[in-house]
Amino acid sequence: MIKSLVSITGVALVCAALLAGVRYQTAPHIRANREAATWAVAFQLAGGPFPTNNVTLPLANLRIGGTRLDTVSTPGYGGSIEMLVALDRGSIGGVKVTRHEETPGLGDFIEGEWMNQFEQMQPMEVDTISGATITSLAIKRALQSHLRTALAETAPEGPPG
Repeated sequence: MIKSLVSITGVALVCAALLAGVRYQTAPHIRANREAATWAVAFQLAGGPFPTNNVTLPLANLRIGGTRLDTVSTPGYGGSIEMLVALDRGSIGGVKVTRHEETPGLGDFIEGEWMNQFEQMQPMEVDTISGATITSLAIKRALQSHLRTALAETAPEGPPG
């Protein structure tokens, strides 16, 4: 009995060590692939490639012509949802999810056509999108909040008082 327990423990430790080694070896490649995918989305939302010198991820108030690119993160049902948002003259030019931890098969809708409905919307219009799931409400609230903040940052100052 003890011999079996020691054998099973030994096998478990070897498997854990192998798994840790694989994770350690693949982490830089996974990070590089995620960054490359995010840049591909940024180029798509900006309408083409742009110089990335001295630009780091996550993007914050990156201006490409008349488009502003930002990374927006919000908690969803299964974990964090990261989106790249393009703002164009006060409205949403495009939104793409770059990473999420939502339930496969249920929360995956945020990777597809569902996100296209936000394009060209003003802040108040975002609230009219249907979908009462935790995921869709989280995305709507994050976009509303981001739009308000971005518009406040770009609003002209009032007359000197």
